[in-house]
Amino acid sequence: MYKIIDIRHTGSFGERGTKRRENPYRKRIGRTVTDELVNSSKPGNQLILQYVTDENGNDYSDKFLCCSILIDKILRGKQVILETQNTIYILEKIDE
Repeated sequence: MYKIIDIRHTGSFGERGTKRRENPYRKRIGRTVTDELVNSSKPGNQLILQYVTDENGNDYSDKFLCCSILIDKILRGKQVILETQNTIYILEKIDE
């Protein structure tokens, strides 16, 4: 599983690298998503992630996060940075 640890602007709507502070984005911080869709995501395709738990640890496995087109995917140790057209999601691998 991966935990969403940060969400930032790409520069399309806000200054690149600044935190997304809009309510829908703030609620996503702390939610966990499945490995499968993170690992299989490829630039050029729409980014879709399946939640496992919400930010409070409650079951959220019937929900999905549907984003814009994935532009870049960067692996840095336990972190994965997924940059879409509008948003940068920073996820961290967690032990299940």
